[in-house]
Amino acid sequence: MTPTEKSVAYLGIPGTYTYISCTEKLPDYKLVPRPGFRECLEAVEKGEVDATLMAIENSTAGRVEAVHHLLRDTSLVITGEHFHSVKHCLLAPEGTSLDNVTEILSHEQALKQCKLFIARQGATPIPCSGTAVAAKLVAQSEGGNKAVIAAELCVELYQLSVLKRDIQDMKVNTTRFIVIQKPPQTPPPQIAGKAYGTSMLIGSNDNVDGLDVVKVFDCISAQGLTVSKMETYAGNIQIKQIYIELRCHSESDACRKACANIELITTVRPMGCYELADRPSDISA
Repeated sequence: MTPTEKSVAYLGIPGTYTYISCTEKLPDYKLVPRPGFRECLEAVEKGEVDATLMAIENSTAGRVEAVHHLLRDTSLVITGEHFHSVKHCLLAPEGTSLDNVTEILSHEQALKQCKLFIARQGATPIPCSGTAVAAKLVAQSEGGNKAVIAAELCVELYQLSVLKRDIQDMKVNTTRFIVIQKPPQTPPPQIAGKAYGTSMLIGSNDNVDGLDVVKVFDCISAQGLTVSKMETYAGNIQIKQIYIELRCHSESDACRKACANIELITTVRPMGCYELADRPSDISA
């Protein structure tokens, strides 16, 4: 890698949907594989790479649990987003018959997105650390009863054949990815005609009495802001923290006032400001 070449860490090995999305979102970056989400974040924190791209939610299977929990424990921030339309294929070694498939390997998110197909097939779902890792395992398997749910790119990468295309339960199946980097010195400039998002972590895990979410949302709605995403972090029964995304620039007057009012109630930790990507029709506004 040359001194000026930028790099991005991604989960798994070549052929994953994250790998494909990296080539779409960050085409000039060198792709650096890592075995887990935590390792991707650590690579950025240690300065080994410039960024990491992670799946945060899917229109069929919902949020990626592990990523949400890791987000609140890192000093890194979100600097961009990307949407990828996921078309799952069932792949197997050459000569495998669909009727003989009894085990289907893939990442847990892909298995969730194809639950109906797997049930109709009467196969046993086997979770793996990634779709491409599963593809590699199936390519090396014997017995003719294993298949993998993965991107069609894995056909050429791991010498597999397509048994069936578009096996996802929902015809429209989109994954949202986020770009994560070290905090920039300043947020992106506000450009007329562009839409921005601001992410933040509100509340503290040390809050014994829990977080008054209603008061937090009163502060946000009073400024006419739109919440596009909210995730809760609970301790026992009480909500301790919430992760939210607002449809605004972090430097806008409305966002500044909302944060100032929330800080009278609890803590606010900025998690990034970024230009919004074009939002597919299957992702709720």
